[in-house]
Amino acid sequence: MAALAPSSQDRWLDLNDVLRELVTEGYLSQDDTETALSQRRSAVNIQLHPLEFLASQQFDDLKRPGKKLDLETLTASLAQA
Repeated sequence: MAALAPSSQDRWLDLNDVLRELVTEGYLSQDDTETALSQRRSAVNIQLHPLEFLASQQFDDLKRPGKKLDLETLTASLAQA
């Protein structure tokens, strides 16, 4: 089996980039984005992975009315990007 060449797009996830993409894709409101950025400054929250942090915030999933943005949805949206 041939070794896979690393993708030039591999990089650490940045909360700002993830939030921007979630707003662009219609998963998250701008108000929730601002809330997330202010909550992220907490010493406890800064230690979480960006997707875990967002899932813990229990924001409404604008693409699935009545549902919350959970880790599974966030991971799937990242995989499609």
